[in-house]
Amino acid sequence: METQIKNNTQQVTKLQGYKVSDLRNELIDGLQHSSKRIPNKFLFDKYGSLIFELLLQTDEYYLAPLEKEIINNLTPIFSNFNNVELIDLGCSNSSTINTLLNIIPYHRQHTITYHPFDLSAIKIENAITGIRKRFPNIMINPEIGHFTYDTPKFSMGKNKVFCFFGSKIGLLEPKQSLTFCTHLNHLLEAGDQLFISFDLIKTQEKMEAVYNDSQRFCEALNRNSIRVTNNLLKSELIPSYFEHKAHYNINLNRIEMYLKAKHPMELESPYLTQAIVIKENETIHTEYAYKYTVRRIYELLRKSKLRVEKIHFDENKQVAIAHIIK
Repeated sequence: METQIKNNTQQVTKLQGYKVSDLRNELIDGLQHSSKRIPNKFLFDKYGSLIFELLLQTDEYYLAPLEKEIINNLTPIFSNFNNVELIDLGCSNSSTINTLLNIIPYHRQHTITYHPFDLSAIKIENAITGIRKRFPNIMINPEIGHFTYDTPKFSMGKNKVFCFFGSKIGLLEPKQSLTFCTHLNHLLEAGDQLFISFDLIKTQEKMEAVYNDSQRFCEALNRNSIRVTNNLLKSELIPSYFEHKAHYNINLNRIEMYLKAKHPMELESPYLTQAIVIKENETIHTEYAYKYTVRRIYELLRKSKLRVEKIHFDENKQVAIAHIIK
């Protein structure tokens, strides 16, 4: 994969790994919808990925530290990994995956293949750069693809271990999450394992704080979707003309993040036959993040026919990691 990004359009192309025309069409479809939306993946160009790394280090971001706590408690499982292909769906936070890899004994690391699988080549590059330095004996097999509908190309002769950390399952609508887990069930063969993390419902204040952090990194990330939109559509929307909003919807058990227009404006683009009108106070949704109960986790996995070995929790039961064995 190339490491240099020559211009903004190439940056977005590289970010997604798909044709620019397909990305533009998806973006236009969302903005022309009666309830405007910008898909979550358009938050993450190179700049957005850097902002997200800063967000991970804030006091408000509880998910990664709690995942690492659970992973360290699973040392008896991970320390026995041998001749395994570790398929990292959605390319986990580097500190989380490093915690897992560090548990594998040094004398067995040469039998491990790390397989980051993500739509963002930038996220993959960031992940494997750190792993190459820290775990030089681990083989790396990076691949661009979307975890919800693309199938990774597996190595031959290795047991597969799928990791789906960062509570990315929460970014899927309920029907999508069932379809996704059912798809995973079909990919798993006898002896394969799967680890999925879930962000559990907790106090509204704690869940909303991540999206309204004191250093305003999440706000910057949200507005970055306007910057990415401008790069793709050659438009000239002003990010500061949008207000960052995020709140917990108690009825749907999800965080809803969106941008609210401070002024009326028009999005003009050479790829549009007619400008897209954005009214004052109109919202553009950029992310939904569903939160889970333990009961709902079991229900999802049961419906998708995934056999749960055990669900593991942090000390205060704020995050869960389900361990599935085929």
